[in-house]
Amino acid sequence: MHRFGVRSTNRLVLALTIASFLSACGRFNEAETRDRVAQFFPLGPTLSFMSKIDCTAGAFRLIDDTIGAEVTVEPGIIGMILMLERRSVVAVDDPALTPDEIMVKAANYSRDRGMAMRRTVLEARACMDEKLAQEFGRLLAAPEAIFAYDSDTALVMIIDHANRVLVVARGSA
Repeated sequence: MHRFGVRSTNRLVLALTIASFLSACGRFNEAETRDRVAQFFPLGPTLSFMSKIDCTAGAFRLIDDTIGAEVTVEPGIIGMILMLERRSVVAVDDPALTPDEIMVKAANYSRDRGMAMRRTVLEARACMDEKLAQEFGRLLAAPEAIFAYDSDTALVMIIDHANRVLVVARGSA
């Protein structure tokens, strides 16, 4: 038997398997996130991005303020929750509510959906540097921000049209 034998070969295979798994540990890498989000919004450059095994967070410049046809924009919470039964990406544009209030009301109307959104936001904070966390916090409390949710990927998106910025967050769900 060769001195590296079967046992060494098994170790090598195990090591390569673990290495490939660990290299794919981020929830989404930047390219995957951009590809997904670009289906809905006209993205410019990446302003900030981080992905770990249990979270993804990023900010992108928007080229303009259009929202793609793949996104259903609802004027209120009930419409959003009902539309998520038929469409995977729904936004709420209600100038009377902040994105945080939208998630609270969504949880009151549909506990599972609303809590999934809130959990995403909480878990994604681990992937935010100080600047992104501050911007994300500002947008959560901004009634002029538009809240969007992608139920296929559990991705929360908040649009700041005035500054042409899109902030995205995803937890471990």
